[in-house]
Amino acid sequence: MAAAMTWWDVTEDYESTRLASSNLSLALTESMEGHFAATLRDAANAAVAAAALIENAGGLAKSGSEERLHDQLRRELQDRASTARLLIADARGHVVASSAEYPVAAVSITDAPVSQWRIPQSGRTLSLGAPQRSLIDGEYILPYVCAIRDRSGATVGAVRAEMRIKPFLETYRSIPSMANGAVLVLSYDGVTLMRAPFVEDFLGKRGPGVSQFLQDAVATSSGTYEYTQPRDGVVRYISWLRMKQQPLILMVGLS
Repeated sequence: MAAAMTWWDVTEDYESTRLASSNLSLALTESMEGHFAATLRDAANAAVAAAALIENAGGLAKSGSEERLHDQLRRELQDRASTARLLIADARGHVVASSAEYPVAAVSITDAPVSQWRIPQSGRTLSLGAPQRSLIDGEYILPYVCAIRDRSGATVGAVRAEMRIKPFLETYRSIPSMANGAVLVLSYDGVTLMRAPFVEDFLGKRGPGVSQFLQDAVATSSGTYEYTQPRDGVVRYISWLRMKQQPLILMVGLS
């Protein structure tokens, strides 16, 4: 009888722990969606507004000096904690102004990685790039780019919002329940855009087994599964959620 009760208690305790961990990981994923969606929206709105200013002025040649562009970009970028800067580049990709630096360094955004995912925003389609180091200060960022067009619709330049990676992830690493957990942002095709704990080698790459996971994630908008790591035998509870407006998948894992 005692053995039966012990088995029952262990089973009940396991089910309780599994359910609590599963619910917590899913709740964190849903919270993360609101946070990341707001970060993307604010960066996109700033980039679109800056592009519209230049277009309405008649193009870069009629938009004034670098100092004037710098001041205009600073006014457009409200959230400087999540987005490091706005950059304006001409048709050749040469950066001509920055919201954060004046004068800006002589760099070209055509030298940056080109993996991109299209995201509609405010009547335009922006491009989200692969994680990379900023050509300005070397910080890891996600570039979010809005084209500058002339009256015929031809691209004559771009506004690039550089979203910070580490500060966003540190928000979740500071949560006590995440001490042994992990947070990831993936593209729909499985590229790791953000990860905490931060591991540089994982950024911009597809992890092992991601193909099977993507099949599951595409089939449903969200879910939670239990995974036992063969290397250490630790059970982990992993929740994922496909963002509604962006081609991104958010993941939270707890152990």
